[in-house]
Amino acid sequence: MKRRCFTRYKNGILYVLIFIISFVCGMVCYRTPLFAKDIAVLYIMTNRYTVFWKDFYNSAEKNFLPYHNKHYFVFTDDEKISLPKNATRLKAKYKDFPDVTLKRYEMFLEIEDQLKKYDYVYFFNANAFILRPIHEEIFPSEKQGLMVVHHPAFWKQLYLATYERNPKSTAYIPYGQEKYYVQGSFNGGRVSAFMDLSKECAKNIQIDEKNNIIAVWHDESHLNKYIQDKEPLIMTPQYNYSEDCDNEHSYAIPQDKIKMILREKENHQYGGRKYLRGFTDKKKG
Repeated sequence: MKRRCFTRYKNGILYVLIFIISFVCGMVCYRTPLFAKDIAVLYIMTNRYTVFWKDFYNSAEKNFLPYHNKHYFVFTDDEKISLPKNATRLKAKYKDFPDVTLKRYEMFLEIEDQLKKYDYVYFFNANAFILRPIHEEIFPSEKQGLMVVHHPAFWKQLYLATYERNPKSTAYIPYGQEKYYVQGSFNGGRVSAFMDLSKECAKNIQIDEKNNIIAVWHDESHLNKYIQDKEPLIMTPQYNYSEDCDNEHSYAIPQDKIKMILREKENHQYGGRKYLRGFTDKKKG
């Protein structure tokens, strides 16, 4: 009888240990919400750019920081388009190109108080589509603050990069002072660092506007100016690669390594760039 009770006692302890070990392994391996961060996703879709929303959202839910709590801040002029529960609709008037992209930092500043509640914030171009899981590797350290992505056309050949060279522009970068060239279509990081970026770029864009100056690559030019004297976390082009990247200078990324693509706006299924931007009502054939 005593031996049987002792055996049951040992088995009971073994079962408890197995349960504890399994629970801990589950926490580590599957990254339960206990360790999840709160992520703000910034997305602008005005005029006809709403065509990209559904695919972007579904791909982001599946592959973008899947073990964390995401909330989407959607700037749109479409009051009828359906949004999920984890999205906030923000009214945005359509602006002609390039104001629609230049004014994005002003839009972000309008919700600064809401964004302060999050751990990280990331902006995506409307035509972004996430192919493969993106995890915590995009979390910049406190010192880095920001996360940006190398431009595939200039990553290995920086001398080809199209910086703003007009000394009258606040985005001006003199020859010989370049460090890297990054894309404006996917960036983010710690909220405080991202808001500092937004404030500086919004201010500089307004100064240029008063002087009748538009930087060569709009918001992207101002972003590159801002980071030249900083040390952000810089990801390889596989984190933001063009769907039809046929530039002869672009750095080739193996298809199975690409994490995210930018859908080709010239594709007839989207109507073409001019159609999307409202320059014409005729879709590209």
